[in-house]
Amino acid sequence: MTKIIDVLNALEKLAPASLKEDFDNVGLMFGNPDDEVTNAIVCLDVTSEVVALAIKKKANVIISHHPFFFKGVTSLDTRSGKGYVVSKCMANNISVISEHTNLDKAPKGLNFYLANLLGGKNIKLIDGTCGIYFEIEKKDIADFAKDVSTILNDDTVCYTNVKKKIKSVICCTGGGGSDGELYEYARGNADVYLSGDFKHHNYIDAKEDRFAIVSYSHYASEIIVEDLLKKYLEDELKIKVAKAEQKRPFETVK
Repeated sequence: MTKIIDVLNALEKLAPASLKEDFDNVGLMFGNPDDEVTNAIVCLDVTSEVVALAIKKKANVIISHHPFFFKGVTSLDTRSGKGYVVSKCMANNISVISEHTNLDKAPKGLNFYLANLLGGKNIKLIDGTCGIYFEIEKKDIADFAKDVSTILNDDTVCYTNVKKKIKSVICCTGGGGSDGELYEYARGNADVYLSGDFKHHNYIDAKEDRFAIVSYSHYASEIIVEDLLKKYLEDELKIKVAKAEQKRPFETVK
């Protein structure tokens, strides 16, 4: 008999909470650790659609990457938004667990998983950050950007065309574009910095630095968490796990 506390313990084994960034909130968001697991749902974000799927699948635990609660909550209006999601979960005895920057930084976590998807070799975690180092077959930056787009099925990929071949990559899933320290580390230790959520000035700085950055959508780099968590939990706990298979929360012009 597998309980939700067993899911929490298995996830702690994969991605210890001690790895999380100071700003982050991970682990049990709400629910009863003593409940026996029926089925589980894995997702990027906990939304009303994910909860509806959990109810349909008779799942009583949802495991997300993005924390359901980032900061303290002082009130919940159950008519919409998070309040509605919480009310539906409570009414159906559904617990919610989130694993975020601790999973990004784990030795077999999300950055490692993405590096493998991209054919990375000599993969190494970067101590103290959410980043990872890996190497690829030497190629033009444009070809590497195209590979990222194809592998992640992401038509938003863009890059600074520094017209050079690249081999070494520093990567951060999600919104690493805002991490100035990791950018500087990448500039001194790799040929390209691969991440998401870059702003206009980041591209200008990279062009001035004659440094290659490749940008993907936050969604595309992290929706793969569903595959990672599904395989891990099924192998570790032998429970039934369904992917939410969430779509990106925006559209692109065709």
